[in-house]
Amino acid sequence: MRKGETSIGKKTLLIVDEAGVVSAQQMRDVLDVAHRAGAKVVLLGDTKQQKSVGAGAALQPIADKLGSHRLDEIRRQHRIEEREAVKQ
Repeated sequence: MRKGETSIGKKTLLIVDEAGVVSAQQMRDVLDVAHRAGAKVVLLGDTKQQKSVGAGAALQPIADKLGSHRLDEIRRQHRIEEREAVKQ
């Protein structure tokens, strides 16, 4: 999204992948744009992975306040050894 170049409306769904690396300022900007347009936002991320370079870790407080869903089944790695390595 670039400032001033939005065609976001009530039927828009914004998906923020790797939301754990989004700073508090960036998250505020995305949520403000979505709110003004009446759009919905879905945040995808892992609170235990790398954090934002910018100030504030936005994902964890949002997950604490609104709740979250956890995906426990590993599908990307097919061999047992690879799945065990990912869990560590």
